[in-house]
Amino acid sequence: MAATQLFQAFYSREVSDDMLAEAARLFSEHYGVWGEGGFGKPGRRVRMSATRLRDQVLPAGVDGTLVTATLDGVYAGHVFGCRWTAACGSDDGTGPLRVCWVTQLVVHRDYRERGLATYMLRVLRGQCGSGSGDVDGATSAVDVFGILSSQPAACLALARAVGGPGDLAPRFPSYVRFTRDAAKAVLAASPVPYVRSAKIIGGAVAPVTADTKFFVDHAEPRAALARFQAQRGHPFPLGDHLPAGHEFLLLVPLKKKDQE
Repeated sequence: MAATQLFQAFYSREVSDDMLAEAARLFSEHYGVWGEGGFGKPGRRVRMSATRLRDQVLPAGVDGTLVTATLDGVYAGHVFGCRWTAACGSDDGTGPLRVCWVTQLVVHRDYRERGLATYMLRVLRGQCGSGSGDVDGATSAVDVFGILSSQPAACLALARAVGGPGDLAPRFPSYVRFTRDAAKAVLAASPVPYVRSAKIIGGAVAPVTADTKFFVDHAEPRAALARFQAQRGHPFPLGDHLPAGHEFLLLVPLKKKDQE
């Protein structure tokens, strides 16, 4: 029997303490474990309280959204997104970039590889593109979506959700170029502290990563990279090596026709 799926989106003003507590519990039980150099003992789960979760991924006064996924009554995943404007030219040259940033993406380990992350991000994209509902009750559609993550699957899910269906491989070079060109201004304008303080790493040709000092263990991401390369027959487009304390950095522009 197919699972009963429920996807819900909440603007920041609608997110209750109980919702934050449930999200913090999922993160603490299913996100990852500490690696060497982290704040916790290597091998122990990375944990986060509801209070710290709000401070980290949905700061007060920031235009934000929570998207949740529930399968057969089980809280199976969530995405937090925050929006801001960066002082760099938008894709159509009309003005600053309007950004929607994925500040946290978590999927319960028993429900991975089912497309939940991509679907939640599509819900986020739809809400951001609607042009309504921020902290003050109104917002603009966005020009670009971004993410910092050590998980290759999270980056691929964002590319699929925002870039649309079809083969991602031909599109990733343009995403990497866009990231190199826009990342500095986008991160500098962020109202989210861990995003704003990330140190961008990457040359004129290489994919971009960021030193975020988040020393989550990379064993799981490395395994995901190996699976990706085995299934697709080509390297992961954001690179096959992620130093400790670093995360992949990806910006995906939203096509103008998708904003209409």
